Amino acid sequence: MTTLSLKNGSICHGLAANHGVRRIMAWSAAGSLRRWLAGLEANWIPASDLARLVNAAGFLYDPGQDIIYSSKDAWQKELGYCYAYDKYALATGFVIDCEPIFFRHGAKEWMIELWKGQYGLETGCEVGIYNRRDDDDSLDMQALDATIGRREDARGNRDPLHSRFYKCVGEAEYLPVAFKLTRDGCALFARGPERHWWLTGFRWGLLSRPEELRMDVSITFPDAGMRDAFVASLRAMGYPGVRVADLAVSFVFDTPRTYQPRFGWGPMQEAAIAASRGLVDAYRALGLPSNDPNLAVGVVGQRVGELAASFLAAQHWSAGSSLAEILEDVADEIADRVRDFFANV
Repeated sequence: MTTLSLKNGSICHGLAANHGVRRIMAWSAAGSLRRWLAGLEANWIPASDLARLVNAAGFLYDPGQDIIYSSKDAWQKELGYCYAYDKYALATGFVIDCEPIFFRHGAKEWMIELWKGQYGLETGCEVGIYNRRDDDDSLDMQALDATIGRREDARGNRDPLHSRFYKCVGEAEYLPVAFKLTRDGCALFARGPERHWWLTGFRWGLLSRPEELRMDVSITFPDAGMRDAFVASLRAMGYPGVRVADLAVSFVFDTPRTYQPRFGWGPMQEAAIAASRGLVDAYRALGLPSNDPNLAVGVVGQRVGELAASFLAAQHWSAGSSLAEILEDVADEIADRVRDFFANV
């Protein structure tokens, strides 16, 4: 795949130079241009079967940057977040860096988590905002803590408050978030600033390793106490160059400071990257002029669906282990944890 730099006005990651300039403008121009692009986003209406599937999955398309992004009312909001989602991400072919940032504020334990890497067909990144009230200790939450929320102490996560199931924040607690994603110094796309609980961006048909990606992140907090708690956590994790401007905190997420669950999967990382490479190459061979899901109609739309299905169902991440078999092992492990929990209640 072409990986030339935009620094000298050449082609970047297989994208025409004029396309790259347009993407840079989306985050470097004045607020009026960003509002104009936001208007374009709002006018996108899913019309093809693939587009309706993307929309049903909780995502929209931004024609200004040619990316897919999550909507505020995405169904994933009902699922909360916990360590198991990160631990088993590679089992679904996601080779990503995961960076949970924990801090306390307002009688709640907060987790703001960052992700970046390869999600099958797409390169992307995410910022998610979650919390857990101190008094939210019902039996069902205890069960979630003990099963899918539990972090392995041997992997450097010894604080029991971090081994919990967290809920997605409600609208009153959305935070203004912005980020810019670059790959080896080449600008890819940007999102925000926008009040959100899960700000994301994904570029179809681009292959990246997590270590090639950098997120420049900015989060604005409602008060100085919450801002300072977040900053203290970042600095305790070893983040350099944290910048504070009024209630906004800016920092760079390049190299994670926490244990990365993907390292526990050994050679499966390379197998997943190889599978993603095949998927990306096959998608780009379709010759679509953009990533607008509305363009994938008829035979082309069917082919995109076949590619996704083959990636999920037929790809073998390791010798003799299909995705279905791996997920069955995951289900067995979680079932064992559930039995252990209720045996001790």
